[in-house]
Amino acid sequence: HPVQVRVKQAPMAQARTIRVLAKGSRTTAACRFEVQQPGGGTQGWYHLTDGRWVPVNSMLANHATAPCH
Repeated sequence: HPVQVRVKQAPMAQARTIRVLAKGSRTTAACRFEVQQPGGGTQGWYHLTDGRWVPVNSMLANHATAPCH
């Protein structure tokens, strides 16, 4: 079945889904943000140029993405 990426309103799994990208879709990340997880560890998120967010582990990047400031 096709893989879909949920584009979120904020860099949190429980944030509202704004739209869904189908497998093979292209989008542009402005930067990468690491969120501390409860119990330790981090979850990476790409901040898209349209202000939305997607989890790093759901995307294939074709270049290094700078950290968000």
